[in-house]
Amino acid sequence: MADKMMKAEEIARAFLHEMNPVNWNGQGEMPAGVDTRTLSFSTDLPDVRLEVSLELAREEDNTFQWEHYCELVQESSNTVIECAHGYGINSVQNLADTISYLLQVNAKTM
Repeated sequence: MADKMMKAEEIARAFLHEMNPVNWNGQGEMPAGVDTRTLSFSTDLPDVRLEVSLELAREEDNTFQWEHYCELVQESSNTVIECAHGYGINSVQNLADTISYLLQVNAKTM
């Protein structure tokens, strides 16, 4: 489990360094340097890649909030296996927790 968490933290750090280098918290106008494209990362799961992005999500009260969004994608068919999202677009820990959850849950089913 420690190896999976370390990998999740490494992915989270790399993603935020590349896509949110200004450490923007999602409030106010998006500053220059924040990138909302999707980055793909290899996983230890066979035929599965992890895709991570920043997304503007509608909340239950019809307001919008920036969140991190993660998908596990089967590479051979380009099919989404599972996805998860969370708050904290400038938090390595929050993003790592989401990544770790996806990897742990799906490692059990594969």
